[in-house]
Amino acid sequence: MATLHTRASARLMMAPAVVMLLIWMAVPLAMTLYFSFLRYNLLMPGMEEWAGFFNYRYFLTDPAFADALVNTLLLVGGVPALQNATIIMGLPFAFVLMLVMLGLYRALRLEALQADSRQFGLRSLSSRSTSNGHLEGVPAWRLRLDRALSFPSRERTERFLTEVALPAMTDVAAHLQERGCGAQAREDRDEDGTRYVVLDADLGEERPFRYEIRPREVPVPVYGRAVPKGSDTYWRLEVHLREGGQDYDVMGYTSEQLIDDILDQYERHLEFVRMQEVAG
Repeated sequence: MATLHTRASARLMMAPAVVMLLIWMAVPLAMTLYFSFLRYNLLMPGMEEWAGFFNYRYFLTDPAFADALVNTLLLVGGVPALQNATIIMGLPFAFVLMLVMLGLYRALRLEALQADSRQFGLRSLSSRSTSNGHLEGVPAWRLRLDRALSFPSRERTERFLTEVALPAMTDVAAHLQERGCGAQAREDRDEDGTRYVVLDADLGEERPFRYEIRPREVPVPVYGRAVPKGSDTYWRLEVHLREGGQDYDVMGYTSEQLIDDILDQYERHLEFVRMQEVAG
């Protein structure tokens, strides 16, 4: 039975032959590679000059190269050689295709988890009623209708961000910090200088929670033409999460309504994280 000592001795005795074989193969290969980058003339040795990739471009663009390659394969191995060459050339594309399919599968799986998490809890969004029923003697349904038919200016949205949105986010961030979660409410600006507000909450995982309210200027819809206004456009305050815009407007929400919406999205994010961990 072979021992560690005998195996080491065998490898030591084989080493000189293996090294010589590697040198015998590597040196000609290295010299061939070196000379392939030179402009070398056998009739004028010593007059070679560096050509770079010119030789490779020359024979790869030569119309006779493809014919010579096919004829060589036919002479050496016939049709099986061409089949093997086709398989070998197709292997890199097969690996790339497998990686693409793997990435597509992961993306679709992630979207499915996000779609399932959106079903968690009730979603009322822009149709949310005022929680206190009346505000200054005005019925809740009238406040909803007024908000639906309101087309605010940029100044109103800026005031809403300052007086309602940012304080509501600050309250949520403060309570999350009390519960041991890293959270921060802040304001920021786009590249064009448009101000928006952000709530970030770190859950200790790869996809932290983010809730943004971004102003957006849009045309007044057809049903708003009868409303007195000084412009054909108005401003919306749209919610953006980490995965993108959610296409709904929170302009006109009360502070409590806005906090309810933030918590709705936060609970859906927690459910998404939980489902992602369960799915592995």
